[in-house]
Amino acid sequence: MIKLILFLSSFTIMMATQNFAQDFDFSKVKSCSPKKKIPHSKKLLKDLTWLNFEPTQITSADIFTIQNINEKHKTTDITFIGHNTYLANCAGYNREAISKKLSLSLRQGLSCLSHLNRHRRKDAAILLSFLDSRYSSPLVIRCELNGANEYMGRDTYPGWDNEKTINGIASAFVCTNNLYPSAIFSKWKLNKIISAENTDEASTFFHELLHLLGYLHMDKDFDSWGYDFVYQVIGCCFPNSINRELNPVMDLEHSCNRLKKMRRRI
Repeated sequence: MIKLILFLSSFTIMMATQNFAQDFDFSKVKSCSPKKKIPHSKKLLKDLTWLNFEPTQITSADIFTIQNINEKHKTTDITFIGHNTYLANCAGYNREAISKKLSLSLRQGLSCLSHLNRHRRKDAAILLSFLDSRYSSPLVIRCELNGANEYMGRDTYPGWDNEKTINGIASAFVCTNNLYPSAIFSKWKLNKIISAENTDEASTFFHELLHLLGYLHMDKDFDSWGYDFVYQVIGCCFPNSINRELNPVMDLEHSCNRLKKMRRRI
């Protein structure tokens, strides 16, 4: 059975997974991805100061949700951080720092998308649905276990030589996977992502949430201009996080202009 965990974090990965792209059924992800924006999204996006995550004490009302996450992710290390969002397996990390960077990433990304055009505003509005339990199952941010035999990207895909592996930063569990909606972050990279002085790395959180909408690497159907949609969003909304040597054409001006011309394809 094809393992639908998508390691979606670099152009190196995108170039190395051509065989996987040919075998993967992108239409299934498109068909099950969320389509409708939540009510009052325009007002919520206009002022995002409300969007803050922080570790919060779990109440009796959360017990059913915690049990559900426990069954899916096979862990009792679960922390509620607000807005229908939970951390899993993150006890070995600074959960306050993760919450702060997630807040920064979402506010910056959502604000950016909502100011581009109506299609990108719809993307931003649909992303908000994950933060409301009335419209989405719990959003889980999962940390790789320190000291455990769990390595982001040390896996193979159908059609690959068994010796070929990739090193990932983060991975989204898309809607065809029973862990959806969630994303997992590399134990080798997470501390760098959440370090106080490293604001650009906050883009990684927003990057993975875009995949939950159904925007995947290697799917040219989303982008008639021939550029990867997710990286265009990062190039526009988090321009300092893009590696100029690998992606010289992806800068603030070019990426934003392309996004303004793209229509929503899901």
